[in-house]
Amino acid sequence: MISNTPSLHNFVLGEGSDFGKLRNATDAKVKQAFIATCFEVMTDGSAVSSVVTPSNIESLATMNFTDSVAILCVKEKAEFEEGGMGDHWVAIVGRDDDTAVYLVACSYTNHAYGLNERKDAKTGRYYNTTIEVDRIATSTSYPDNINVIQLVSSS
Repeated sequence: MISNTPSLHNFVLGEGSDFGKLRNATDAKVKQAFIATCFEVMTDGSAVSSVVTPSNIESLATMNFTDSVAILCVKEKAEFEEGGMGDHWVAIVGRDDDTAVYLVACSYTNHAYGLNERKDAKTGRYYNTTIEVDRIATSTSYPDNINVIQLVSSS
């Protein structure tokens, strides 16, 4: 198991482990299973359960964010409204079609620089940065590691 599972450090950096020919496919499956397990644990005993499905860059542009979010790892080249942040896992929680940006929630809001969380009027979700829709590309993200999370009623 250890030889087929990326270390947490490499997982976070988006590098994974060397699986030989199937490295990318195996790495993507491991990360999807990890994300699905995390959401299963977080929704355990609640009125909702999660459904995690792999997705792609193109689907994000037309995705309905009212009942879903996308989680993905961006590369160092990704430029958000306040600049780059290195390889980083983020959640796309909405899209503003008028300004052609994704609404992004990441793990850190730098209040010292005047950055604040904002609330999306369409979904009611909070986000702390944005990225232009056309800036999510194969050069700025890991396209095999885009997952859509949908919460559905457990009843």
